[in-house]
Amino acid sequence: MPVISTLYWVDINTPLAEDQSVTLKFVVCLSVCLTSDVDIFLKHMNNARYIRELDFARFDFYFRCGLYEEIMVKSKGGNAMQGASNIRYRRTIPIFNPYKIETQLVYWDDKAIYLEQRFITLTDGFVRAVALSKQNIIGVSAEEMMKTLAGTGVKKPQVPQDLDHWLKSIEASSAKLRPKSD
Repeated sequence: MPVISTLYWVDINTPLAEDQSVTLKFVVCLSVCLTSDVDIFLKHMNNARYIRELDFARFDFYFRCGLYEEIMVKSKGGNAMQGASNIRYRRTIPIFNPYKIETQLVYWDDKAIYLEQRFITLTDGFVRAVALSKQNIIGVSAEEMMKTLAGTGVKKPQVPQDLDHWLKSIEASSAKLRPKSD
């Protein structure tokens, strides 16, 4: 989806924090695999394009759930930064096929929120790719932010098994990069 139309959709058609309960539900963005999205064989979406589309869907999620306002405005200088991401490609998205990206907040801790995003083709409902991402929250406690956004009626979810395994692999990778003391 071109940048201009994505920004237009978020800016004009998205209710900003109108329904706070949307935080724990799927937020959906619609798009079509166009000629500007495909690989050199002109058959299906380029792998790098998936990541770009995930960025647009994530920003849409931030706006719709009130995360943008909570992080950037109310915290007076807070920020959200991509800390890590993992994507698993299951099947290609063919050229000219419509698809949706479902974004859902699946977990949070004091320093980060964790999103799951799915590419689903509209023609068959098949999940073409699934991504997990860690969004580091800077300048505000993610735990406190979620209490404000979700209210007292929403309990923190259990860590999903796939996310737990992924977080352990990140920790193992970080441990390998730390200097070893003799």
